[in-house]
Amino acid sequence: MRTLHQRVTTDFLLIAGVTLGVFTFVLSIGAFLDRAVIDLLARGVQWRPLLVVLFSGIPTILAYSIPISLLTAGLLLFGRLSVDGEITAMKSSGIPIGAVARPLILIAVGMTVICAYLTSEQAPESHYQRRALLADLGRDRIADLIMDGRFIREFPGFTIYIGRKKGANLRDVRIYERLKSGKTREIRAKTGAIESSPESRDLSIRLFNVLIDPLDEKRPGQAVFDEWPVTIPDVKKNRQCLRREEDMTTQNLLRQLARPASKESALSPDDRLGQETRLLVEINKRLALSVGCLAFVCLGIPLGITARRKESSIGAGISLFVVLGFYVCIVIAESLMKYPAARPEWLLWFPVVVSMALGAWLFRRTR
Repeated sequence: MRTLHQRVTTDFLLIAGVTLGVFTFVLSIGAFLDRAVIDLLARGVQWRPLLVVLFSGIPTILAYSIPISLLTAGLLLFGRLSVDGEITAMKSSGIPIGAVARPLILIAVGMTVICAYLTSEQAPESHYQRRALLADLGRDRIADLIMDGRFIREFPGFTIYIGRKKGANLRDVRIYERLKSGKTREIRAKTGAIESSPESRDLSIRLFNVLIDPLDEKRPGQAVFDEWPVTIPDVKKNRQCLRREEDMTTQNLLRQLARPASKESALSPDDRLGQETRLLVEINKRLALSVGCLAFVCLGIPLGITARRKESSIGAGISLFVVLGFYVCIVIAESLMKYPAARPEWLLWFPVVVSMALGAWLFRRTR
């Protein structure tokens, strides 16, 4: 049994290593074709910061490519063993498939821990370093500092939320401005437009169909305007004051989530709920990606046996099809973050639970 375990483990690690390199390279192509990298190349930036920008995305890419490689390795290895009749020989000798797969399950558990570390610590820090470097190189424009679907607190005295942004055009704008007295003024607008030039240091936004509450410190109560200008001075100076959700470690995200509601008194209850949903989706996405290593191995081993295909392309095709469904759920969950009632963080676990359940059912069938 020890010899069998050594052979299966060695073959599994070899296939997983090769497929990890292939999938990581394929996913890295997008980083090389990123608009920021192309702009830096066009401007003749030195090679050292360019390499930092290129390789800062590797931890995030690994978090996605490791589960794919483990699934593919399980499919290819046990598909080959099944076609060669070795699975039948093991069963005839009284060796259960679960005993053969036990070392691979342990490897999957170890890779789950590694992926959890990558998504929790390395990927957020690398993402932040990349953003900070691009900002230092002057890559950020005024319009780039405003992102939709999240609360922006990088500008002292202001909290900004943009429901949707397309170029310089904004929709569903909410601005919370802290007045000199310490009170908070809420500005809501159906639409808006960024009027600042790319070289400007101030953020100028013209809002349309505006509701302001209160109008100012001397005139409490709501006021309605067709247009209203908002200017935030020297926004580039403060662009790195606060990390975004994807820049935070999981520990910091949990601290943000556990922060009392009184600390967010500037936000309305709906906005606080929206912020909590964003944090929950980011935390659960990292956990689901990590647990996906174990789920995909549990699915890939019996699926490889039942597929009974020798061609490597078939195994890779099945793995890509399965993983595609997993990552589609991630995209859908991120798109539903604006709708807290939909509970998008639960959707992230759907493919993981399905993979584990389907893997357990297929294991039972192979006995």
